[in-house]
Amino acid sequence: MSEKGRSPARNIVQAEKIIEALVHEDGDAVYVLHDAQISGKLDLKHRIVHTAVDIQRCTFLDPVDLKYCEFRQAVDLSECTFKQSFVSEEQSATHTIFRKDLVCNEATFHGTAWLVGTQVEGSAYFIGARFLSKEKVSFAWASIGRTLELAKATFKGPVSFNTIKCEGGGFFRNARFENVTDEVNFGTGSFGVDLDCSNATFKGPAMFNSVKCGRRGIFQDARFENKTGKVDFTAGSFGMDLDCSNATFKGSAIFNGIRCDRSGIFRGTRFENKTGEVDFTVASFNGDLDCSAATFAGKADFNGVECRSGLFRDSRFMKETTYVSFTGASFRQDLNCSRATFTGPVHFDLMTCGGDGLFNNARFNTNENADNVDDFDEVNYGDVAFNLSSFASTLDMRSTTFNRVVSLEQVSVQKALRLTGAQFGKSASLNHATIGRLIFEGGSPSFAEEAYLDLRECTFERFQGDKVQARDLLNAQDPSRFSRDPYQQLEKYYANIGDEAEAKDIYLEGRLALRKNAYRQNTSTKWTLRQKINDEILRLLTGYGVRIGRLFVIALIVLALGTFIFYLPDNALQLSSNSTEAPSWQEGVFYRTAYSLDLFLPLVNLHIDENWEPNGPWLQAYAIGHAMVGWLIVPLLLAALAGIIRR
Repeated sequence: MSEKGRSPARNIVQAEKIIEALVHEDGDAVYVLHDAQISGKLDLKHRIVHTAVDIQRCTFLDPVDLKYCEFRQAVDLSECTFKQSFVSEEQSATHTIFRKDLVCNEATFHGTAWLVGTQVEGSAYFIGARFLSKEKVSFAWASIGRTLELAKATFKGPVSFNTIKCEGGGFFRNARFENVTDEVNFGTGSFGVDLDCSNATFKGPAMFNSVKCGRRGIFQDARFENKTGKVDFTAGSFGMDLDCSNATFKGSAIFNGIRCDRSGIFRGTRFENKTGEVDFTVASFNGDLDCSAATFAGKADFNGVECRSGLFRDSRFMKETTYVSFTGASFRQDLNCSRATFTGPVHFDLMTCGGDGLFNNARFNTNENADNVDDFDEVNYGDVAFNLSSFASTLDMRSTTFNRVVSLEQVSVQKALRLTGAQFGKSASLNHATIGRLIFEGGSPSFAEEAYLDLRECTFERFQGDKVQARDLLNAQDPSRFSRDPYQQLEKYYANIGDEAEAKDIYLEGRLALRKNAYRQNTSTKWTLRQKINDEILRLLTGYGVRIGRLFVIALIVLALGTFIFYLPDNALQLSSNSTEAPSWQEGVFYRTAYSLDLFLPLVNLHIDENWEPNGPWLQAYAIGHAMVGWLIVPLLLAALAGIIRR
């Protein structure tokens, strides 16, 4: 049964004839109608159509009602024009069943297309279709046995694919969703393979919350152009990748809680909204989160993200950025932010990195360092914070530029912290940091005027750099937060590698620096007068325990002076009342030296000064002073030799 017209203007077919032909059980295997106008409502409600349908390039002037209809064979409506509603006039579930394919390629829908609850056991093709009505088009709760093809389709009104179930892929390549105010809704939709929206354009908000894809979500080069609405992927699930490479988001983008069994790919993606946000909070990726060369113009939140590696090479967090946070993020391997630019506060607190943290050649700017600074009414001075973060391998900050206050308090770096060539325009803190190896080799970091380094309680096992660079580390300290800790760490390091001379030099420099800090105003070191006196004695007499040659010289001078005083005058010594007449040899110079030594040594009795006593008050006074000097010098000498003073 075939009705082919030569001209749509002349070939008008009544809908009743088509209905009669389609529902006739003994009709032809295929019903064919091309290039015709169809007048009257095509009402196939509750009908079963056994024949295949081939109606192409036809114009339906009145509604097409397929509610509760079942098509046993394929239906091809390619290039048809529907002036009024399609499938159902009522906005409720259609329960229409297509046992094979539904083909509407290049079709034009002027009225609503309502396919809610429609079941297509094959594939549904709407390639190049145009939905021109401002009324809602809905595929909600539809079930597609194979693929849903809407490539190059155009939607002028709101669209819903809410809770759609597609066993194969959903293909929306180069599709255009042109309604500005109403959302495109894919919420809780399910696609057995891919959801492909490559090069698609969304002019209104877009909802993909809780969408599920057996393989990939593909949004390469897609454009989300609504500045006030948002694109929402909250709790989406992807069996492989979510690929938004080179996509453009002009409004907020929410990826909160998404799950990808492989990677999240945002290479070259542009998030252009200055006042909106990009939210990846608690998102999870078994593979990488790749945002290389991406641009973030507004707030960016990666709190609690979990992935293999975070890749942010060459990414830009623009001058309008108010807040970037990786707090609590977990990277099983590396976090790579090399050559990235951050302008605004950045928080990496409580972050865990199983491999390297790579920030070499990155820039942390203030707004005053950004381009087009005239666009700003004020400068926002925030922090760069790595507090309580952990890196199982290396934290690489070679040639990194910090124009913000940097805090690495209580950070743990198991292998190495590389600061070669880093530039600090503001102060930095390594308070309570734990570092395996601190590397300056190749060029010490530089600090701007009034920019300092807080090294209190900072510990490192090794230092990689020359002795000049070691002094650069020490001299970078903030006087108001001075600590001997870096001196002690370097002293320990040089002692462990066998350079005892350098270890002593570092120790002495640390004690002298502490003393200098104690005499300054408004510093962290506060000494009492007693502490200052004790310190002065140790400095002058022992060099704080590492210049003990001074004590030997003092002891020799005092012993020689005692020998001279007790020998030259004939009657300098006289026998004590308990002694008998002394032999003549006890009056020689050697014996008088031994007398001076016995008098000088505390707690050691040579039984020499027992037989003699100074003759006269002046010599007796000298003897007391001689002994007192011994009580001072000898304990200091023993303490210095035992290393007690250095401890």
